[in-house]
Amino acid sequence: MGYDSFGMSASAATQNLCTKVNQYSSSLGYVVNGVRATSKDFEQRLLKSEREEILAEKLYPELDKSTDILVIVLSDNVVNDEMLDAFRNSFAELLDSAQSRMSDSAKIICVSSWYTSGTIDKAREIVEAKSREKGVTFVDISDLYADEGNRSYLGAVIFRNDVRQYSMSYDAISEVACTLTIRFSVEGKIDYENKVVSWTGHEFIVTNPAIATHPGDLGFTRIAERVVSAISN
Repeated sequence: MGYDSFGMSASAATQNLCTKVNQYSSSLGYVVNGVRATSKDFEQRLLKSEREEILAEKLYPELDKSTDILVIVLSDNVVNDEMLDAFRNSFAELLDSAQSRMSDSAKIICVSSWYTSGTIDKAREIVEAKSREKGVTFVDISDLYADEGNRSYLGAVIFRNDVRQYSMSYDAISEVACTLTIRFSVEGKIDYENKVVSWTGHEFIVTNPAIATHPGDLGFTRIAERVVSAISN
């Protein structure tokens, strides 16, 4: 779940969960080599062999007896019953594999889903139950979504680390005192008549309602506060 190198929908890499937790861990005196791995591929693979390939590529190389902390954020992309059945077994297997690679003193923290509906909520229950069964820390963030202030929003500007080409349909554009305002609607509510603006740069604009429901900067701060609290205790 994210914009390649950082979490959706933080406004920049400096505002996402991994960065915030790494900064706090550094302040505690840890030598931080925090690595973020996208989880969607793991959550949505149905075959055990495919899930193992993903873990072998993205996670296992980062785990050994010197690893102090592993934060696992899984379940938000478990969107149907078939994925849920696979996730029920694969999550427990993931915890077993991680524990076998890390020292007994290492801390594993499992974070709940951000969303709270349908199979995602059932996947959250699996994460909580298996975390307690395996003796690892569970952090529940599922209440944060209800506060709209914790979410991103349509029109939010996201700064990517690299330069890319972007385009979007628009209703009206105006520029006043070096400030560019682009007005747009979503879900086909108006006829744009081929009015499209394109640009090359670091910034792009959130125009997808689904993307706008992800955590914004405040949401990531609230999540990080709970993860940090779990690290401290």
